[in-house]
Amino acid sequence: MKYQDFYFSILNSTSNKREAKSYLQRFFPTDSISAGSVTKLSADGTQQPSLINECHTSSKTSGVNLGTFYPLGRAVVESPLFTQYPFPRQLPTSTAGRQHVAIVKIRLPQNLLDETIAGIGNTLSQLRRLGLYSVIIADCCLEFIASDPNLKISNWRNFVTQQSDRIVAAIDTEGGRGARRVDDIIGIPPKPDSTSNEVRAQIVNPTLLRLPLQRGVLPVVSPIGYLQNSQKAIRVDVDEIILALARELAGIPETSQLDDNPMRLAERVRELQRQVSLDRIIILDPLGGIPSTKCPHGAHIFLNLEQDYQGVKNELLGIPDTPHSAAPSSRILPQLSKRADEINSKKGINKVHLKNLELLQSTLLFLPPTSSALITTAEQAANSGQDYRTSFNASKVGTRKLRNPLIHNLLTDRPAFSSSLPDRRGSRSFSPHSTNDANHGLRLTTFAKRGMPLTIIPSPQLGGWKFPGLNESKISLDDPRLDLPRLIHLIEDSFDRKLDVDHYLNRIKGHVAGIVVAGEYEGGAIFTWECPPGVKNDGSEASRKRMVPYLDKFAVLKKCQGAGGVADIVISAMVRKCFPDGVCWRSRSNNPVNKWYFERARGNWSLPHTNWTMFWTTENLSNNPQDFLDYERVCRTVQPSWLDNKRVSD
Repeated sequence: MKYQDFYFSILNSTSNKREAKSYLQRFFPTDSISAGSVTKLSADGTQQPSLINECHTSSKTSGVNLGTFYPLGRAVVESPLFTQYPFPRQLPTSTAGRQHVAIVKIRLPQNLLDETIAGIGNTLSQLRRLGLYSVIIADCCLEFIASDPNLKISNWRNFVTQQSDRIVAAIDTEGGRGARRVDDIIGIPPKPDSTSNEVRAQIVNPTLLRLPLQRGVLPVVSPIGYLQNSQKAIRVDVDEIILALARELAGIPETSQLDDNPMRLAERVRELQRQVSLDRIIILDPLGGIPSTKCPHGAHIFLNLEQDYQGVKNELLGIPDTPHSAAPSSRILPQLSKRADEINSKKGINKVHLKNLELLQSTLLFLPPTSSALITTAEQAANSGQDYRTSFNASKVGTRKLRNPLIHNLLTDRPAFSSSLPDRRGSRSFSPHSTNDANHGLRLTTFAKRGMPLTIIPSPQLGGWKFPGLNESKISLDDPRLDLPRLIHLIEDSFDRKLDVDHYLNRIKGHVAGIVVAGEYEGGAIFTWECPPGVKNDGSEASRKRMVPYLDKFAVLKKCQGAGGVADIVISAMVRKCFPDGVCWRSRSNNPVNKWYFERARGNWSLPHTNWTMFWTTENLSNNPQDFLDYERVCRTVQPSWLDNKRVSD
């Protein structure tokens, strides 16, 4: 039982058993813990005393102060995931034996208090005990004074070395194998031509990087580059060094000769990737996560870079939203010029955020899709389960633990809060003007993945989809942009039922509102315009106003359910792009996914004398009796299109 205390603290810090099992299987050998030791159910389905239950009452620790990330209430312990079928008992194939690595960039360490640096050292040491080894680099942002001819290179080197040594000392204080400053590994090749300003850093001595990692020592890389033809020390953009580190740790060769054997080169890359898995890019920035004027809490919670990168970049540049144009037109160039002046007047705040965004895009582009990135503040990273005491407030009496976004993300591989929650719930969790709650700093945290592309047909205009006019073309599932067989397979796999395709196509023909497809048909949704019973669908303005936006099919492949954020990506597109004014749907009352729906809907209603529950995202629907009745009539009367007749009667 040498791992028991360690597992107690892990399981006490994840929101559900599934996340605990996923983390343990990914980071530790399969013979260290079995599925049976994580949870044990009796014949009647009740939990028996086991590791998962004991962890809530054990007061022992393993030296890893994870903090109480979640209250132990039932609603949180049973945190719902989008799953439409029983989750498999067996654990996934283990990747034990690979070393899991994160690259951590600390921006402006010279402005951080010694207590904050010590807290960061504590957190990085905890991550190491949890199986994630960090490669750290300090970004002192000296590019602003690099043009000063009076700044001697020796003074600059001494300054950045001093900041690196502060980080090493903070990690060493935590005990264990400590940290080590690593010099002389960044090489700068000669420029291909004298007019090129591109500086591409390379790792010229990877052994100095890999040996400490193999011994459990955290390398702190000095941000100093050396010209390969003269060994002269020069200043290098830290982001260029991070890209070089990422390529090295991902096993991507910087250069290859024409006479290199491609088979041997490929085998070398595979061998490196079997040894090391680059799981995280972490940026600790005093500005925190990527800001957003569209989010009530002021920052993006989750970025699906495949879909969101260009839009977020345009927002940081001040380019207005346009439905179709990807590049700024001459009409808005004066606005861009004005926005540039505003950015300069704000000391380049948006420029820093844009630089962070581009670093995430550049690194995650060539890393495995399981890799992710996190941007938060150094203060949040330093909060390793510290007590959070506020001034007296009758509604918030007591001492609570601060969440640490780095440790939370390692254990769960997701943001602290879902990005598809209604704004009112996001606002309740993230009050942008309040620093008097334990979750305040998490609103400054952005979690990002390379993600997957999102196909939305038709492309949503500003304000979302509208019911088409008499002379406007209508959407159908025969659209050449859709792969109908794959869409049908997605639906049947998700619901584990055979679709009556002919009946379904005939039923929705002529009133499809749109289709959303995530990735390579890993997830998707079909929306329709439904005419309430009793309303004459004659194309008049009166009947058009009564049309109900209806989520007819919402499907996620079984292998993607419960993880990866596919369901959140689709539902976010639905509520933020396609139907920002609201949409309704129904689900069988005993559907296990209803817990997930309850969190994301603005309201729900169990339809009397049926087996259906109606959900909606329309704000203040209860204040509009006519719309409510139309929603209810539609949800009661839509005819299912399944081939089997073996399910419980609706």
